[in-house]
Amino acid sequence: MAKLADFNTRDRAEEGVKLDLLLPDGSPSGEWVQVRSYRSTIAQKARYEVERQRAEKGDKITFEEGQALEAKGRAALVKAWSFDDACTPDNVTAWLLSAELVSQAVIVAATQDERFFGKPSTDS
Repeated sequence: MAKLADFNTRDRAEEGVKLDLLLPDGSPSGEWVQVRSYRSTIAQKARYEVERQRAEKGDKITFEEGQALEAKGRAALVKAWSFDDACTPDNVTAWLLSAELVSQAVIVAATQDERFFGKPSTDS
C-alpha cells in the first residue's frame, strides 16, 4: 500500500538530473549541467518572477529585456555544473543568453517528467 510520502514530487524535482552537454557541432563536450524539473519550487518561483516583471513592463519591454528575463528564469533550472566558474544565477543567466542550444536543451530536459519521476502510469 502506498503512503502519502510516496507521491512527493517536490524533492525529486529539486534534486535534478545530469544532462551531458554537446558542443554546437554535436560532439561530446565532457561537461554537464544538473537540471531541476520545471515543477521544482525554485523554478516555479523564478517563472512567477519573470511573468511578474514582464507584466510590470507591459508593452514597453524591449526584445533584449525579454530575452534577459527568459534567461534569468531558465537559469533557475540549472542547479550545478561541471565548469570551473561558480554556478551562480548571474553566471548561468549570462551563459544561457549566449548558449542558445544549451538553453533549449535545459528546457527540454526540465520538462520531461520521466527523467525525474520515472514512467507515469496511464491513470496519473
